[in-house]
Amino acid sequence: MLYYFSRSLNESLLIFGLLGLLSFLSSIPVVFFSGRIPRAKKNPDFRILFYSFFAASIILSILVLNTVSAVRENVFQDYRGWGISLEFTFSLLFLPLGLPLVFLFYNAFDDAAPFLKNAIRLNLRMRVWMGVLALLILTAAANVAPEFWSERVGAGKPNIVLITVDTLRADHLGVYGYGRNTSPNIDEFSRSAVVFRNAVTPMPTTSPAHASILTGNYPARHGVLTNGWILGGENLLISEMLLEEGYRTRAIVSVTQLGSKFGFAQGFLSFDDEFKGHSQPSKDASDRALEWINGAREPFFLWIHYWDPHAPYAPPAEHDVFKNPDYAGGIDFYDDPPSGRVDEGLRESDFERITSLYDAEVRYTDFEVGRFLRELDSKGFGDNSIVVITADHGENLDELIQSHDFGFDHSKYLYDGTVHIPLIMRFPMQEIRTGFVESQVSNLDITPTLIDYLGSWGKYGFDGSSLLECIDDDKCNSDVMFIQRRYQTAGDKADYPDFAVRSLEWKYILDEHPFRQELYNLRDDPGETENVTVNNSEVSMELHEKLVLWREGFAAVEGQEISKSTEDMLRALGYLA
Repeated sequence: MLYYFSRSLNESLLIFGLLGLLSFLSSIPVVFFSGRIPRAKKNPDFRILFYSFFAASIILSILVLNTVSAVRENVFQDYRGWGISLEFTFSLLFLPLGLPLVFLFYNAFDDAAPFLKNAIRLNLRMRVWMGVLALLILTAAANVAPEFWSERVGAGKPNIVLITVDTLRADHLGVYGYGRNTSPNIDEFSRSAVVFRNAVTPMPTTSPAHASILTGNYPARHGVLTNGWILGGENLLISEMLLEEGYRTRAIVSVTQLGSKFGFAQGFLSFDDEFKGHSQPSKDASDRALEWINGAREPFFLWIHYWDPHAPYAPPAEHDVFKNPDYAGGIDFYDDPPSGRVDEGLRESDFERITSLYDAEVRYTDFEVGRFLRELDSKGFGDNSIVVITADHGENLDELIQSHDFGFDHSKYLYDGTVHIPLIMRFPMQEIRTGFVESQVSNLDITPTLIDYLGSWGKYGFDGSSLLECIDDDKCNSDVMFIQRRYQTAGDKADYPDFAVRSLEWKYILDEHPFRQELYNLRDDPGETENVTVNNSEVSMELHEKLVLWREGFAAVEGQEISKSTEDMLRALGYLA
């Protein structure tokens, strides 16, 4: 139970380990200095105690190593490598705490009143077993305590399901006006939900954006500025907040860089990041989620991450339905190069074909999201669940090929193809109005909104805002959103932009190396094709000043060294050449 009163599961594991070590050490004098315990090594009773302590020492050593590993790696999950569950790990951590009970029983019976001593004659072996029985009772209590806590504290609260789809452009969904039928299930879901038409991401890169979704803070605050960096334990994730609210927390991620090794498992009692290779298809993610909800107990927080439609674009054949029948090229698969520079040999018809592959990936993921949502409703969870569908970032398709020689990639430019994302929220029994919200919002507003809905807004601080009040009047607080490009690695060109400031009307983009400014009127030029900085210098200056002021609110982020194994993983996923 210390977990619910400590900063995080890592801290509570450390507390349990230290308490167990102290209890073990404090038991030694009882053994070797009590005059009632024989010291002769040939005595069988002494051997029983000796072997008991020897076994306990081995178990304690394993637990200490497990705890140190958990703290160092931010591991908050089922210990599958040991074949034991988190609850059983908690129980084992209670073992050294229970050892003194064995000796307490031994001395208590010898010091008892004569009538009790004569009535109950127990040898040392029986007293040891009675202590073990007391230990088992304590262990059972350790298993029951979390469930008791969840039943009492979480009673009456809605389930929360967070679905994040990697690399999903808002304007390639039907609900956001796309012409192709890429998203029939998400479109149907949105009819009973709130749809934010102008949601953006603070950084169009997978790890930083997901860290912002889970913390409610900008990357400059949580410290993850590129893929492969570790989300530090000093950050407070929504999973940790919801544990304090009595939730059972579960995550299913579909790419290695969002795994426990990189700090994303903090606060999750169960974290599923094991699959072949470095990513898993959408079907596997839905299968794992459906398997879990079959035995889920309320209230629960479930985060499902879908890797598709991230490149490579390789949709299942049954979803590859947008191919032009007149297309004569041979492209049925596309993987963008790490540079984002498009092959000079590709033609316009090839660009259309690659876009159709991306759309097919969207349709495939939509099918799997719909399969999960239908099962969620059929299990009776839908009416008592908040369901959020969003993305970490979008994808530049062919719109920048002519102007920037860049396409079918993300992370490096801050145009709306990569920063404009879907954000759709459905509340229980339609407690919140449904329909469209035009105000500009961000995916870092998700955690503040959910925490505000539960009535715990004052307990935490966020860069993001709660969207509850602005849903009804469509007047959200933020007039501008700040967007930052990922940390530049040696393989990145120096002329990629660094920051952007976006309002509903304007987009200001700043490149500091070398200094260059871009300004786009999003109402008149939603495709961001004409830089109007020269004729709108006052607007550029105003947005630039807001950017400078915003940046002053953050300390410099310390860089992180990426290990060789992480580099290999990023290279396999196409991030590094």
